[in-house]
Amino acid sequence: MKTVSPELVTGIVYAENDHEVRLKSLWDEYGSLIPSLPVTVGTRDFIEHLEQQKIFQFLMGLNESYRAIRSQILLQSPPPSVSRAFAMLINEENQRNVCVSNS
Repeated sequence: MKTVSPELVTGIVYAENDHEVRLKSLWDEYGSLIPSLPVTVGTRDFIEHLEQQKIFQFLMGLNESYRAIRSQILLQSPPPSVSRAFAMLINEENQRNVCVSNS
């Protein structure tokens, strides 16, 4: 720990494994990209922000086998709703099942 820079120590101390370190890094990066919202609860901007948070939480909860589809969803502008993202994942699973059964 003495050879690690002070900025990295907190991430190492609180993370139990590499996955947690990467996840913390992603959330830190996300926090630096999203400005704090000067909006009132209930406004359209606030509701859009909450929906965006939901989609990010949903996608970050997926395992690594969904990495490609997760990246495709994250690149969409504007981001899809959680239900639309879920439908895209179901479609991906169906395609995988077809490929496996044809093999």
